[in-house]
Amino acid sequence: MTVRRVMGTETEYAVSAPAASHANPVQLSFDVIGAAADPERSRIRWDYRQEDPVNDARGTRLERAAARPDMLTDEPQLNIVNVIAPNGGRMYVDHAHPEYSAPETTDPFEAVRYDHAGDLLMRRGGGAAGGGGGDRGERATPSSCTATTSTARAPAGAPMRTT
Repeated sequence: MTVRRVMGTETEYAVSAPAASHANPVQLSFDVIGAAADPERSRIRWDYRQEDPVNDARGTRLERAAARPDMLTDEPQLNIVNVIAPNGGRMYVDHAHPEYSAPETTDPFEAVRYDHAGDLLMRRGGGAAGGGGGDRGERATPSSCTATTSTARAPAGAPMRTT
């Protein structure tokens, strides 16, 4: 018997600007995501209306007054960089680093393809943000992307949200 599981990857990237001794990593991250954005989809905004950032999965609730402003993602934010990738994934700035969330799939080979596509998108964004033209992000200056990966999968039997 085969069990079909929904899976996906989320990749966190590091940014660096070797030529700038006091580079701001948050600004570098904004630059990379902005440069990686597809012009046709760059105006699409992520819908945060269903989020409740002060309520965690364990049922603990934090008073809004005690929450840091950057935690309140359900309120409109003027300087948020969050775009939809051409493959349906999501590219965004998570605190002080760029991140790519691949589309969910039930095919492990497709999950690997989506993950690799995210690396290519971020490399292109790093190259374009750093003036390297976008094709060779590893040689770009002043901004370049380096990938570090973490994979998330829902535990067996966990309820899945479909929308």
